[in-house]
Amino acid sequence: MMRSLTDCSEIKEALQIVTDLLGPEAEKIGFHIPRAEIRTEQAQPRPRPKPAKAVARDVAVPPPPPPGNFRSEQLDHALSSMCMRGDFKGAVLADSDGLPLSVYESPVSIEIVAAFTSVLGAAIEKAASMLGEHGADNLSMDINYEDKILLKKFTVANRLYYMMIICSQELDQRSEVEMTVEQISAILD
Repeated sequence: MMRSLTDCSEIKEALQIVTDLLGPEAEKIGFHIPRAEIRTEQAQPRPRPKPAKAVARDVAVPPPPPPGNFRSEQLDHALSSMCMRGDFKGAVLADSDGLPLSVYESPVSIEIVAAFTSVLGAAIEKAASMLGEHGADNLSMDINYEDKILLKKFTVANRLYYMMIICSQELDQRSEVEMTVEQISAILD
């Protein structure tokens, strides 16, 4: 089944975008064809070797809304705070049309990163359908030997949003991402 998943046109397009983003740096940092995996809420997380840094948060209690008078300021604060707390390299929040709502530490133009986020979002949908896991809302993809991309799909007021983060492969980012999704949902609602 993984063979057909890696043959998916959305995954191929995502690989091309990552290659374009990295440019000539791809070979220098050891970029290789990533392995995509789908995780669902129903699936039990597989044990990881002792992570270098795990973020322990109580997801049941959402944090207070971030400071700022405008939604854009609140979203920017939510993403930057998440990245600083979780030791993430960057993050983007986009809607299902690929329009960027907030970006923190983007290596390339905001529009490219947001479009990439929506392409990966389509890959979640296609992979979930192929695997029969219709509740899938996370996609994790290794981008080199040290870093990964995590895409989180969520819905607020019947609108679909995607949050993508770039972080170390050793980090367990789940609780930090879930807490920030709750915070973002409160801002967007």
